[in-house]
This record gives sequence, structure tokens and C-alpha cells, in this order.
Amino acid sequence: MFRYYILTLVLVALIVQSIQSKRCKEGKKCKKGPKPNKVTCNDPQIRNCGNASIYIDVGDKTVGAEAHLSCSNGYTLWGNDSIVCLDSGQWSQQNAY
Repeated sequence: MFRYYILTLVLVALIVQSIQSKRCKEGKKCKKGPKPNKVTCNDPQIRNCGNASIYIDVGDKTVGAEAHLSCSNGYTLWGNDSIVCLDSGQWSQQNAY
């Protein structure tokens, strides 16, 4: 009788484990681990070119986010008109002028 009791407990444990595993695969009620730290970029540096300024429109600052650059009226931007937040936490090509 004791053997059947142990066998029953083992089977119940396996069934419970299987159900929990299936729920996680379906995305329901899974135990979530700690969230990874999000990499973000700081505000890009605003550069001055004589009397002209480069304006930077930054919305999101997470990896892959894009910021758009433009110049004061009457001035032309040299270089890319957009930069991207990289995995390193730095903006790509901040060398427009």
C-alpha cells in the first residue's frame, strides 16, 4: 500500500508539472523572471555651428529609436539627418554639422 501511495504522489507531481509547463508555453500564468535592464541613450548633444544650431527631435530613447536632426532656417545640415540609439547606449553618428 505504501508503494502505491508514493507512486500516486509521483504521478500527481508529474501531472502538475506538465500542466504548468503547458500554461507557460501558451503564455498563461507563467512565473516571470526578473526583467532585463533596458538599454537607453541619453539626450544627444546639440552642436552649434557658428550662428546656426542643429535641432534634435528625440521621442523614444530605447535601442533602435531614431532621432531626427534639422538646422536653423537658412543653414544646411551636413551628414545624416537621423541618428539611431545603439545597443551600447550611444547614438550613432553624432557628427552632423
